[in-house]
Amino acid sequence: MKLVLVCGLSAAVFGACDRKGAADNLTTRRPATFDAWMPAGAESAWQGTWATRLTLSLAAGDQPPREPIALDIHGDSATASDGPREYKLRFAVIAPCAVQLKQPITVGGNFNGGTAYHGAQFVMTGGTMRVGRGAAGYRKGKAAVVCSEGRNAGVHILDEHGVCTTWQDWFDRWESKPATCTWSQRDGHDVLTIGSGEWAPELIARGDVLESEQFTEYIADGYFRRR
Repeated sequence: MKLVLVCGLSAAVFGACDRKGAADNLTTRRPATFDAWMPAGAESAWQGTWATRLTLSLAAGDQPPREPIALDIHGDSATASDGPREYKLRFAVIAPCAVQLKQPITVGGNFNGGTAYHGAQFVMTGGTMRVGRGAAGYRKGKAAVVCSEGRNAGVHILDEHGVCTTWQDWFDRWESKPATCTWSQRDGHDVLTIGSGEWAPELIARGDVLESEQFTEYIADGYFRRR
Protein backbone atom coordinates (compact mmCIF):
# COMPACT_ATOMS: atom_id res chain seq x y z
CA MET A 1 0.00 0.00 0.00
CA LYS A 2 1.32 3.42 -0.91
CA LEU A 3 1.27 6.40 1.41
CA VAL A 4 1.21 9.88 -0.09
CA LEU A 5 2.10 12.91 2.01
CA VAL A 6 0.19 16.09 1.34
CA CYS A 7 0.93 19.66 2.29
CA GLY A 8 0.44 20.17 6.01
CA LEU A 9 0.48 16.50 7.06
CA SER A 10 4.02 16.59 8.38
CA ALA A 11 6.64 19.30 8.58
CA ALA A 12 9.36 16.75 9.17
CA VAL A 13 11.80 16.27 6.32
CA PHE A 14 9.50 15.61 3.33
CA GLY A 15 6.33 16.84 1.68
CA ALA A 16 5.51 19.70 4.01
CA CYS A 17 4.58 23.37 3.81
CA ASP A 18 6.62 25.92 5.69
CA ARG A 19 5.63 29.19 7.25
CA LYS A 20 6.51 32.45 5.53
CA GLY A 21 9.97 33.73 6.33
CA ALA A 22 11.55 30.35 7.14
CA ALA A 23 15.25 29.97 6.44
CA ASP A 24 16.10 29.68 2.75
CA ASN A 25 19.14 27.37 2.86
CA LEU A 26 18.05 23.76 2.33
CA THR A 27 21.24 22.33 3.81
CA THR A 28 21.74 24.81 6.64
CA ARG A 29 23.09 23.10 9.77
CA ARG A 30 22.90 19.62 8.27
CA PRO A 31 24.06 17.34 11.12
CA ALA A 32 27.73 16.34 10.90
CA THR A 33 26.73 12.78 11.76
CA PHE A 34 25.30 12.49 8.23
CA ASP A 35 28.73 12.96 6.64
CA ALA A 36 29.99 9.42 7.25
CA TRP A 37 27.00 8.06 5.33
CA MET A 38 26.90 10.45 2.35
CA PRO A 39 27.41 8.39 -0.84
CA ALA A 40 30.23 9.57 -3.08
CA GLY A 41 29.05 11.43 -6.15
CA ALA A 42 25.45 11.85 -5.00
CA GLU A 43 25.27 15.56 -5.83
CA SER A 44 26.59 15.11 -9.37
CA ALA A 45 24.48 11.99 -9.98
CA TRP A 46 21.31 14.07 -9.52
CA GLN A 47 22.28 16.66 -12.11
CA GLY A 48 20.53 16.64 -15.48
CA THR A 49 17.06 15.86 -16.77
CA TRP A 50 14.55 13.47 -15.23
CA ALA A 51 11.03 12.31 -15.90
CA THR A 52 9.14 12.28 -12.60
CA ARG A 53 5.65 11.86 -11.22
CA LEU A 54 6.06 14.64 -8.67
CA THR A 55 2.84 16.61 -8.14
CA LEU A 56 3.90 20.26 -8.11
CA SER A 57 0.63 22.09 -8.72
CA LEU A 58 -0.89 23.15 -5.41
CA ALA A 59 -4.25 24.28 -6.77
CA ALA A 60 -7.25 22.75 -5.02
CA GLY A 61 -8.70 19.82 -6.90
CA ASP A 62 -5.68 19.29 -9.14
CA GLN A 63 -4.85 15.65 -9.76
CA PRO A 64 -1.40 14.03 -10.04
CA PRO A 65 -0.10 14.10 -13.61
CA ARG A 66 -1.05 11.12 -15.76
CA GLU A 67 2.28 11.32 -17.53
CA PRO A 68 5.67 12.09 -15.97
CA ILE A 69 6.73 15.73 -15.93
CA ALA A 70 10.19 16.96 -16.95
CA LEU A 71 12.57 18.01 -14.17
CA ASP A 72 15.89 19.63 -15.07
CA ILE A 73 18.40 19.96 -12.21
CA HIS A 74 21.44 22.23 -12.42
CA GLY A 75 23.38 22.84 -9.22
CA ASP A 76 20.94 23.88 -6.52
CA SER A 77 18.28 25.01 -9.00
CA ALA A 78 15.66 23.00 -10.86
CA THR A 79 13.01 23.66 -13.48
CA ALA A 80 9.95 21.45 -13.75
CA SER A 81 7.47 21.48 -16.63
CA ASP A 82 4.20 19.61 -17.04
CA GLY A 83 3.54 21.09 -20.48
CA PRO A 84 1.57 24.33 -20.09
CA ARG A 85 3.10 25.20 -16.71
CA GLU A 86 6.67 25.67 -15.54
CA TYR A 87 7.93 25.73 -11.96
CA LYS A 88 11.20 27.11 -10.58
CA LEU A 89 12.52 25.15 -7.61
CA ARG A 90 15.47 24.91 -5.24
CA PHE A 91 17.19 21.51 -5.03
CA ALA A 92 19.41 19.88 -2.41
CA VAL A 93 20.64 16.50 -1.28
CA ILE A 94 19.70 16.99 2.37
CA ALA A 95 20.67 13.56 3.71
CA PRO A 96 22.55 10.42 2.62
CA CYS A 97 19.34 8.97 1.16
CA ALA A 98 17.01 11.94 0.65
CA VAL A 99 16.61 14.98 -1.59
CA GLN A 100 14.37 17.99 -1.26
CA LEU A 101 12.80 20.37 -3.78
CA LYS A 102 11.64 23.71 -2.45
CA GLN A 103 8.74 25.40 -4.31
CA PRO A 104 7.50 28.97 -3.72
CA ILE A 105 3.72 29.03 -3.39
CA THR A 106 2.01 31.69 -5.47
CA VAL A 107 -1.15 33.45 -4.38
CA GLY A 108 -2.83 35.70 -6.92
CA GLY A 109 0.23 35.54 -9.14
CA ASN A 110 2.60 36.67 -6.38
CA PHE A 111 5.21 34.61 -4.53
CA ASN A 112 3.69 35.33 -1.15
CA GLY A 113 2.09 32.07 -0.12
CA GLY A 114 4.99 30.45 1.74
CA THR A 115 6.88 27.41 0.52
CA ALA A 116 6.10 23.80 -0.29
CA TYR A 117 8.65 21.01 0.09
CA HIS A 118 8.73 17.95 -2.17
CA GLY A 119 11.01 15.04 -1.51
CA ALA A 120 12.22 11.64 -2.55
CA GLN A 121 14.36 8.91 -1.09
CA PHE A 122 17.25 7.40 -3.04
CA VAL A 123 20.05 4.88 -2.85
CA MET A 124 23.13 4.46 -5.01
CA THR A 125 24.26 0.91 -5.72
CA GLY A 126 26.64 -0.41 -8.34
CA GLY A 127 26.82 2.98 -10.02
CA THR A 128 23.03 3.12 -10.38
CA MET A 129 20.68 5.51 -8.59
CA ARG A 130 17.32 4.17 -7.42
CA VAL A 131 14.73 6.83 -6.54
CA GLY A 132 11.36 6.30 -4.88
CA ARG A 133 9.28 7.16 -1.83
CA GLY A 134 8.82 5.36 1.43
CA ALA A 135 12.02 4.33 3.23
CA ALA A 136 15.51 3.56 1.96
CA GLY A 137 19.09 3.66 3.15
CA TYR A 138 22.35 1.84 3.71
CA ARG A 139 23.97 -0.53 6.19
CA LYS A 140 27.51 -1.13 7.41
CA GLY A 141 27.30 -4.36 9.36
CA LYS A 142 24.68 -3.70 12.03
CA ALA A 143 24.99 0.07 11.69
CA ALA A 144 22.59 1.77 9.29
CA VAL A 145 21.10 5.00 8.00
CA VAL A 146 17.49 5.19 6.80
CA CYS A 147 15.54 8.08 5.26
CA SER A 148 11.77 7.75 5.55
CA GLU A 149 8.55 9.70 5.20
CA GLY A 150 5.05 9.35 6.59
CA ARG A 151 4.29 8.91 10.29
CA ASN A 152 7.90 7.92 10.98
CA ALA A 153 9.46 10.64 8.83
CA GLY A 154 13.09 11.45 9.40
CA VAL A 155 16.69 10.38 8.99
CA HIS A 156 17.36 7.47 11.32
CA ILE A 157 20.92 6.54 12.26
CA LEU A 158 21.70 3.27 14.02
CA ASP A 159 25.27 3.00 15.31
CA GLU A 160 27.37 -0.11 15.81
CA HIS A 161 26.43 -0.21 19.50
CA GLY A 162 22.71 -0.42 18.76
CA VAL A 163 21.92 3.21 19.62
CA CYS A 164 19.29 4.62 17.26
CA THR A 165 18.65 8.34 16.73
CA THR A 166 16.03 10.04 14.56
CA TRP A 167 16.78 13.42 13.00
CA GLN A 168 13.97 15.61 11.70
CA ASP A 169 14.16 18.86 9.75
CA TRP A 170 11.64 21.35 11.13
CA PHE A 171 11.67 24.33 8.81
CA ASP A 172 15.44 24.08 8.16
CA ARG A 173 16.26 23.36 11.81
CA TRP A 174 17.42 19.80 12.49
CA GLU A 175 16.39 18.20 15.78
CA SER A 176 17.20 14.74 17.13
CA LYS A 177 15.49 12.31 19.47
CA PRO A 178 16.06 8.71 20.64
CA ALA A 179 14.46 6.06 18.46
CA THR A 180 14.11 2.30 18.17
CA CYS A 181 15.75 0.40 15.32
CA THR A 182 15.47 -3.39 15.34
CA TRP A 183 17.14 -6.04 13.18
CA SER A 184 15.34 -9.29 12.43
CA GLN A 185 15.34 -12.07 9.80
CA ARG A 186 12.74 -12.85 7.15
CA ASP A 187 12.99 -15.29 4.25
CA GLY A 188 16.76 -15.36 4.49
CA HIS A 189 17.13 -11.57 4.48
CA ASP A 190 18.04 -9.17 7.27
CA VAL A 191 15.18 -6.74 7.96
CA LEU A 192 15.52 -3.41 9.76
CA THR A 193 12.40 -1.98 11.44
CA ILE A 194 12.29 1.71 12.36
CA GLY A 195 10.07 2.36 15.38
CA SER A 196 7.18 0.10 16.28
CA GLY A 197 3.52 -0.41 15.50
CA GLU A 198 1.50 -0.68 12.31
CA TRP A 199 3.20 2.22 10.52
CA ALA A 200 6.81 1.31 11.36
CA PRO A 201 8.89 1.11 8.15
CA GLU A 202 10.43 -2.29 7.45
CA LEU A 203 13.43 -2.36 5.14
CA ILE A 204 14.87 -5.45 3.52
CA ALA A 205 18.66 -5.61 3.27
CA ARG A 206 20.14 -6.62 -0.07
CA GLY A 207 23.87 -6.25 0.22
CA ASP A 208 24.58 -2.85 1.74
CA VAL A 209 21.30 -1.32 0.53
CA LEU A 210 18.04 -1.11 2.51
CA GLU A 211 14.67 -0.65 0.80
CA SER A 212 11.06 -0.77 1.97
CA GLU A 213 8.37 -2.44 -0.13
CA GLN A 214 6.76 0.95 -0.77
CA PHE A 215 10.05 2.39 -2.03
CA THR A 216 10.47 -0.52 -4.44
CA GLU A 217 6.90 -0.08 -5.73
CA TYR A 218 7.52 3.58 -6.52
CA ILE A 219 10.61 2.63 -8.52
CA ALA A 220 8.59 0.07 -10.49
CA ASP A 221 5.97 2.77 -11.21
CA GLY A 222 8.60 5.14 -12.60
CA TYR A 223 8.55 7.80 -9.89
CA PHE A 224 11.92 9.14 -11.13
CA ARG A 225 13.59 8.07 -14.37
CA ARG A 226 16.37 9.45 -16.49
CA ARG A 227 15.28 11.10 -19.73
